[in-house]
Amino acid sequence: MRFSVLKTMLTQGIVVLFVLAIGTVAGFAQAGTAGVSGTVRDNNGAVVPGATVKLLNSATGFERTTTTSDEGGYSFASVP
Repeated sequence: MRFSVLKTMLTQGIVVLFVLAIGTVAGFAQAGTAGVSGTVRDNNGAVVPGATVKLLNSATGFERTTTTSDEGGYSFASVP
């Protein structure tokens, strides 16, 4: 009987630690960054490959530049 109680308490403790660990990892994932992506198109709706796309936050001075893909797509990851 006593072994059963200890086993249950140990199992519950492991579950609590697991839940806390998952919560901590999820909290780090919310570190205040975002992503920006899209497609550059001309006036006729055709994609524009090789276009330069500039992301700028004039309040913070953050600036990043990328070039669109062959399909006109661009992506900025981890934008503060």
